[in-house]
Amino acid sequence: MRRTLLLGIAAAVMIFGMACGQKAADTERNGAALESASGENETVLGDEGLTEAWEESQGEEAALQKNDWSAQAPISIVAENPGHGYYFNGEASGEPARALKLEQVLEKPNAIIDTEEWFAENGIEKPFYDVFDINQDTPGNLSEGIPLVEGNGLSVVGADFDEDWVYVVYGEGYWEGYVLKIFDRESLAPAGTVDFTAYRYVDDTASFEQRLWWARIQDGVLYASFGHGTYSANAPFHAYIVAVGLDSGSVLWKSEPLVSNAYNFEIIGDILISGYGFTQEDDYLYQLDIGTGKIVEQIPVKSKPDYIIRKGDVLYVRTYDTDYRLHIED
Repeated sequence: MRRTLLLGIAAAVMIFGMACGQKAADTERNGAALESASGENETVLGDEGLTEAWEESQGEEAALQKNDWSAQAPISIVAENPGHGYYFNGEASGEPARALKLEQVLEKPNAIIDTEEWFAENGIEKPFYDVFDINQDTPGNLSEGIPLVEGNGLSVVGADFDEDWVYVVYGEGYWEGYVLKIFDRESLAPAGTVDFTAYRYVDDTASFEQRLWWARIQDGVLYASFGHGTYSANAPFHAYIVAVGLDSGSVLWKSEPLVSNAYNFEIIGDILISGYGFTQEDDYLYQLDIGTGKIVEQIPVKSKPDYIIRKGDVLYVRTYDTDYRLHIED
C-alpha cells in the first residue's frame, strides 16, 4: 500500500515536471518569436543593424513608404518657377496620353447669373467652400478647424475639396492667392504647405498679380492652376497649370500659358481637362497629358469655361453663357 502510494506520488511529480519543462520551452520559443517580431518592427522604422535577409524582403515596401508623401506629413515645399512658357523636367513614364472621346449631348444657353440653379438642376455637389468675406459680410461654410489666417498674416481666399483632402488658398486679397495649405478632409490635420510665391506675378513686371485657383492631388503629384482675369494681350504668360511632385518638391512640368482660367479643372485617368477663354478671345476646353502637361486636344466652346465637373460618365461644362453636357466614351 505504502509502496503504491509512493509510486503514485513519484509519477505525479514527473508529469508535473514534464509540464513545467514544456511550458518553459514554449515560453522560450514565444520569447524568441516576440524578440524577432520586435526586431522586424524596428526595421520598418529604419533602425540600424538590419539583417541582409530582411532588407531584401522588405526593401521595396520600405521604399514605397518613403515615397508616400502623406506618410511624411506635414510637408513644406517652396515651388520654384521655371520661367515663362512650357516646361518639362523630362521625368515622364509610360506612353503619351490619348485624348478622351467626348460626345456632346447637350448645348443650351444659360441665364449667366443662374450658376446655383445649374448645380442643383444637375445634382452636382459644389466641390468648394463658400469662404468668409469680411468686405461682403459673407459668413462662409469652411470648417472651424481650418484657420482663416495663416502664420504670415495671409487670409483664406479660396478653399475646395475632394474625397481625401481640403485645399485652402491664402493670400492678401481675392485675386492674390499664392500659398496652398493641404488638410486631411476627415481629421482636418495639416498635411502640408506649398508656397507658390514664385508664381505670384504673371511676369517680371509685377503688373498683374495672379491667383492660385484650383488644386488636386493624384498619385503623389499636386496639380495647381494659376491665372488672372485679364486679356491675353496684357498678360500672355498667365492661365497655366503646374505639376509638383510632393515627395521630391520639384516642379515636374508647367503647361503652356492661356489654357486654364476656369475656376477648376478635372482629372480623368491620365488626362487633365481645363478651360480658357475671355471677352473677344477664342474659348476652348483643353485636354492635357498629366504626365507631361502637353496639349493633347482643344475643343471649341461658345464662351469662357467657368466650371468643368465630372459626374459618372458625363462631363458637365458651365461656360459664361452656355451649358454643355459631354458623354465620356469608354
